[in-house]
Amino acid sequence: MKKFLITAFLLSLIFTGCNKTKTASLPPVNQNSQSIDDIIAQSTQDAPVTVLPIPTEEVTLSMGVLPSQKEMYDAVKPSFTPASQIDIDLSQMSSSMIYSMVFEMICMPEMYEDKNLKVKGNFVVYISEETGDRHYAIVIPDATQCCQQGIEFIWFGDNKTYPQDFPPIGTEIELTGRYKSIYTKEGFLINFIEAEKIES
Repeated sequence: MKKFLITAFLLSLIFTGCNKTKTASLPPVNQNSQSIDDIIAQSTQDAPVTVLPIPTEEVTLSMGVLPSQKEMYDAVKPSFTPASQIDIDLSQMSSSMIYSMVFEMICMPEMYEDKNLKVKGNFVVYISEETGDRHYAIVIPDATQCCQQGIEFIWFGDNKTYPQDFPPIGTEIELTGRYKSIYTKEGFLINFIEAEKIES
């Protein structure tokens, strides 16, 4: 059961719900007027849409039992080898395909374990309210930028240090790395990307 429990932090990164707000009301219908499709189109065409901005500075979140970046790195360090090929290229997929793929990665990580991924999105940094640990993620907005999917990554290759070796927060990046999952000492499953290369 715990295998499919995701921490509050990971849920906060996977902004799966679109944040569109439509408040217009339907006009009255009479027998010889518009079709239902026309009425719905008219009632929603001026509806406000809330756009979720990509953070441009560190964001503090309550993250619960999430392990630190060093703990995640130490858990996968013995298996690290450079990627020889890309198994899944999310940078070339539509927003709906990315949504489906990321959702499946979270729910069925065993299908994607050790797959080499390429992902395009925006670099964001989160600070754990509980521990003060810093966590890195790539957030992928859809075409309208109302929905976002995100995945944490670790990047320690060649002794990378933050912020010197990292792009500015909010910058669009292309990340190549290996998909990994580990269990915390509390029994929760954590999914992330072991980054090999980041380009901005």
